[in-house]
Amino acid sequence: MPTIHEIRETRAAKVAEARALLAGDMTAEKQTAFDKLKAEITDLEAAEQRQQFIDDMERRAAGEPVNGGDGLADLEKRVSLLDVLRSQMEGRSLSGAAAEYSQEAERRTGRKAPSSPCPCWSSAPTPRPAHRRSCRPSTALTCTSARCVRP
Repeated sequence: MPTIHEIRETRAAKVAEARALLAGDMTAEKQTAFDKLKAEITDLEAAEQRQQFIDDMERRAAGEPVNGGDGLADLEKRVSLLDVLRSQMEGRSLSGAAAEYSQEAERRTGRKAPSSPCPCWSSAPTPRPAHRRSCRPSTALTCTSARCVRP
């Protein structure tokens, strides 16, 4: 199967040949040759359109990984849950393999990835009971009664 470039070169040569036939008087032989070239040019244009379509479809087709594996599975192996949790606790954005995995998951699913790695870990503050509102966060975890008991 000829490439699109080869088809275009052949068509350009046929057009130049047809243009040369138009110079001078149009005899019956020239008319026959011109009609033959016109039909060939039309066929080449159709072949060019078909080849262009095939080239576009091949370009748009999903590619096969070079290493033969699933890139997401390899990326999953490099993500450390500890790094994800640390970045969440410190309030910084993900970096490295975790950021790449998050972006790839968003691209594949079409949904924005949650800001936290799991549903049980959220950056939103949880409401504290009324008796704990006056406590500092570090002592509120040890509160056992209406009055906070400091350790």
